[in-house]
Amino acid sequence: MKVITADNMRLLESKANENGLSYETMMINAGENAGKVIEKYINTNETITVLCGKGKNGGDGFVIAGYLKERGYDDVSVILALGENKNELCVKMREKYLGDVTVYDYTESGGQCLAAVNKSSVIVDAVFGIGFTGIITGALEELFNTANLRERRRFAVDIPSGVTSDGENNGVYFNADVTITMHAFKPAHVFAHNLCGETEAVSIGIDENFCPELYENYFTLGKNDLNSLIPKRRTDANKGDFGKALILAGSYNMSGAAYFAVRGAVEAGAGIVYAGFPDKIYSALAPRLSEPLILPMESDNNGRFSPRALKKIYEYMNKSSVIAIGPGIGVDKNTAVLSEFVLLNSKNPVIIDADGINNVSLNKDILVRSKCDIIMTPHPGEMSRLTSKSISEIQSDRILSAKSFAEQYGVTLVLKGANTVVASPDGRIFVNSAGNPGMARGGSGDVLTGIITALVSRGLSSFDASCAGVYIHSLAGDYVKNRYGENSVTPTRVLDSLGSVF
Repeated sequence: MKVITADNMRLLESKANENGLSYETMMINAGENAGKVIEKYINTNETITVLCGKGKNGGDGFVIAGYLKERGYDDVSVILALGENKNELCVKMREKYLGDVTVYDYTESGGQCLAAVNKSSVIVDAVFGIGFTGIITGALEELFNTANLRERRRFAVDIPSGVTSDGENNGVYFNADVTITMHAFKPAHVFAHNLCGETEAVSIGIDENFCPELYENYFTLGKNDLNSLIPKRRTDANKGDFGKALILAGSYNMSGAAYFAVRGAVEAGAGIVYAGFPDKIYSALAPRLSEPLILPMESDNNGRFSPRALKKIYEYMNKSSVIAIGPGIGVDKNTAVLSEFVLLNSKNPVIIDADGINNVSLNKDILVRSKCDIIMTPHPGEMSRLTSKSISEIQSDRILSAKSFAEQYGVTLVLKGANTVVASPDGRIFVNSAGNPGMARGGSGDVLTGIITALVSRGLSSFDASCAGVYIHSLAGDYVKNRYGENSVTPTRVLDSLGSVF
């Protein structure tokens, strides 16, 4: 899903209008397609109130209200939140769509409007859209507080009122369950996704390849985009069709890291998972793993991989279609040798995470010498060790930090954290638009490594697997948050929810 700023969206619409797609057609497409999205969530017996502003967002709201009325939703009303909408096109939409819809003016009958909101089971916010700036105050603040007051379905048109197109919010805002945006995501849907609920983009009739220069230099994903990325399983498929993944992880005091990574690969659909781990953690790890083929390897005195394990590792590298290395392996001379061995001898993609990254940071020349596709998944601290830059410097421009490293070393770089960034060596940039702070805990990154490994195993490119893996992982985190609360988003619960998310 492409991302476009509010100013460029207005310019795009202007250019589309000049090229024969009228503003009227775009507004009708916007409103009716938004209505179709709303229909997926509600029943015909719902009481629906549409809050409309004085601009084009309000016009979209008129179309939505009329469309739902025509579709058999009998109890539909419109509240003019800012008084009469005198925009010429919006007046035309009101005349066309609101003939049988009850219309209230909040500036004249506030009490009646608040009563209508209170009795509604569905509220649609079409007040400001991408044009909002400042803070909502006064009577309008009371209107939105009332709309947010109790459990009901809430839909925002383009961007929730009270949130700017860049994602800023300094006061009350419409608490949307679902935001329906027009044509493409706006920066707010990426960087303030927690304020937008679930976001879905609908067509207004502009071709997605029209005026490509107007979009941001990064893209994001929505749920619908995953359908084109994740291959469907054929009815006559066998386990070999979904690849063989070798995961090298764990040490004496980090058996959980191996468990999370291995199970992440299993849950994300790899055909066969080989779980390679130091044999000193066999009793802690093996009883928890039922699906993968377990490969206990020779350990050193510290309970980490011994160099004597390299022969067996090489054997299974040649059997595997993808290798992941790093979760919980530790950082020392032996694991540095292991990390270098895998990168220099693998003919298939390698995912490097956690201590694998820390080992490579001591000798980044390995990345240039390696002949395989490489995915690296650092958090900001690991990225600091890789680049010798401070964490604050990296965080000040996460997109540039990821992009520069990916291009310099020819790797796919997954810079984890809020709004995880995935950078391809060819310059493509993905910014994640899901997830929550509850995912910031030990083990979360190990699960992500397993998911990405499985998607590469299933045939996705390194970049596509990384983008899809990050987004799916975040959706699972949001699923757990919605069910258990933000403080209880554990890696185990994220793993348990992956089936539901898929």
